[in-house]
Amino acid sequence: MGGRLPEGRLILTTKQLAECGYRNATVTRMVARGELFRVDRGIYTTVKPDGRLLAEALQVSRPALVLSGLSAYQVYSNRQLSVPLTGVVPRGLSAASTRFVEIREVAATPANEIAGLRVTLPVKAGIDLARRNWSKAIQLLEAQYSGRGGKGLLNEHLAEIGRIPQIGRELIAKAAIGSDSLTERDLFRVLRYRGLSVEQNVKVGHFWWDGVFRKEKVLVEIDGSSYHSGEARSTFIKDRWKRNQAMRLGYVVLTYTQVCIDEHVDMVVEQVSDTVAWRLSHNNRANRLPAPLTWENDPVWQWHDWWRPPAELQYL
Repeated sequence: MGGRLPEGRLILTTKQLAECGYRNATVTRMVARGELFRVDRGIYTTVKPDGRLLAEALQVSRPALVLSGLSAYQVYSNRQLSVPLTGVVPRGLSAASTRFVEIREVAATPANEIAGLRVTLPVKAGIDLARRNWSKAIQLLEAQYSGRGGKGLLNEHLAEIGRIPQIGRELIAKAAIGSDSLTERDLFRVLRYRGLSVEQNVKVGHFWWDGVFRKEKVLVEIDGSSYHSGEARSTFIKDRWKRNQAMRLGYVVLTYTQVCIDEHVDMVVEQVSDTVAWRLSHNNRANRLPAPLTWENDPVWQWHDWWRPPAELQYL
């Protein structure tokens, strides 16, 4: 019989246990007593495995396993791994699932290594996750493909994984790829769900714009809540010439603040959608103006929440 096992969160193989003097019968008794925990064929842990330790152990017993779906979402989001884990292996290898891990076979598994764990590329993980949790799949793509480089990185990853299933194409079409902030994602996601083809973080002329409708030549810009109050003079000047150039290039420019999106997203969506439809239906002829929306007949200070009195003052 072997000596006392070392303390700590250890992963041990049958071979390592045998080298320490633990025969199969002894190992079986230790598992029965809760002194060892069998997580896969020939793989044990010295403590009851949580999701993280389980993932590390399975990478020893199944070196081709790559986390995907919900598990990959949790790794990318720096969340605790839930059990059973979800993963993929190259076609032809064992895809036997257990109570600890659900495995599927796939043609190819390009992967990243995040915090010591192998995970599928975000878009692949999102496609796998979309079959079970659409909203988390959207969150994953929007977080991992944010900012100006988001669209380019997504295209690189799409080229690596090859064929995209229909659910993947639908997911990508609905996700707000390239957004810099949660506010942008909220707006552009709604616009995409309405069937509008908007690109995010696109350079027009010399300047970058939050949202661009290329065919209709409509630009959307979202300013932070501290807009004007803290911006530098150089930024203020540059912003004016940014809009001037856009107008000279034939674009309609719609500008909103973060507060507008947070408090009046329905009205913003209505105005953007109507502007895009007008530009498309009237072939951009300036002499044919869009009909005003119902709320556009009133000035902004009569309906915007920014000018709404505090609740405690409404009854004075």
